[in-house]
Amino acid sequence: MLLAWSATLGKLNRTFLSAEGRAESRGGSSIFSIYRYKIAKEPVELPSWKTFEERAQNVIAAKAEIERIIEYRRRTAGWFGKFEIHASDVEDLGKHLEGKVDYIFTDPPYGGHISYLDLSTLWNCWLGMMPSEQTRESELIVGGELDIAEDAYVKRLGKSIKACVSMLKRDRWFSVVFQHWNPAYFDAILTSASETGAGLRAAVPQVGDTIWSMHKKKGRASVLAGELILTFFKTGKPKKINTRTKYFDIENAMSQILSDIDSPVIYGEHLFNQLILLAWRKGAIASLHITKNDFNESVRRHGWQYDEEKHYWVKEQFQTLLFESTAR
Repeated sequence: MLLAWSATLGKLNRTFLSAEGRAESRGGSSIFSIYRYKIAKEPVELPSWKTFEERAQNVIAAKAEIERIIEYRRRTAGWFGKFEIHASDVEDLGKHLEGKVDYIFTDPPYGGHISYLDLSTLWNCWLGMMPSEQTRESELIVGGELDIAEDAYVKRLGKSIKACVSMLKRDRWFSVVFQHWNPAYFDAILTSASETGAGLRAAVPQVGDTIWSMHKKKGRASVLAGELILTFFKTGKPKKINTRTKYFDIENAMSQILSDIDSPVIYGEHLFNQLILLAWRKGAIASLHITKNDFNESVRRHGWQYDEEKHYWVKEQFQTLLFESTAR
C-alpha cells in the first residue's frame, strides 16, 4: 500500500491546487503541475482516509488488470523475452549495456526547468531515503539547491548522449525528446551523437497542445511548449563536427524559414526548432545566439503577430482579412 500512500500524499498537502469549477478533490499538487513548491492560496483539506481508500482501490484495480494480462500471455504463449529495470546513472549504464540495445527513447531534463531531486523531498523524507550528496551533485539539471552550473549540465548532457550511442547495436536507432531556448543544449545533443557515430535522420516537432502547460498560458510567446523528437541512426562511423567557425545570419534564416511556410499560422516552437536545425545543417549552431525577446521581435518584423488566446503566430495580412470578414 506504499504506492497508494505515495499517491495520497500528492493530494494531502498544502501544495494541492484544486481545479476551478470542479469537485474540490479534483486537481493536483503544484509539484507536478508547475514543478514548484507553491502553497495554494486557499488550501483544501481533503478527508485523509477516504482519499487513501480511493488511491488504494485504484492500485488494487491496476494490479488485478496486470495479473489478468500476465495470465493471458502465459496461457497463449504470447510472452517473450524478459523485463529488466536498471536504476543507474546513464554513463554507468552505457558501460554495462554497451552494444546490446536495439532502440532507445529518452527524455532528458530540460536544463533548469525541473529540479527533480528537490521536488522529491516530501516523498524522500517520508521514506527515510534521502539521496546521497554524490547523487545530488550528478543530477542532470541546471541550478537546483546545489546551484549546478550550466557548463556542467551541457558537459553531462553530451556525455549522456554518447552513453546512449554506446549502448546501441550498430544499425539501430535512438530518439531524444527535447525543448529549450538555449541552442547550446541542442548543440551538445547533436554534436555528441555525431561524434560518437550516430547521424540525425529525423526531427519531428510535437506542438499545438498547450492546455496542460500553465507556464505557456502565463508566459505565452516567451515560453516553449511541446517537444522536438530527434531520431538518430547508429552508423558506427564517428564524424568530427566543428560548429564554432561559421557565422549564422539569424535574420536571413528567419526570412528563409518564414517564406517557405504556406500556412497563415505557425507555432513559435516549430519555428524555433526549424531555426535550430538550419543552424545545425549549416555547421553554425554554436554561433546561434538569440534571446526569447529577440526571437519574438524578429518574427514580428517579418510580418507576424502573436495570438494570445490560441498561442500561435498569425500573418498580419491574414489577421487583417479575418478582422474585415468578421466586421462585415
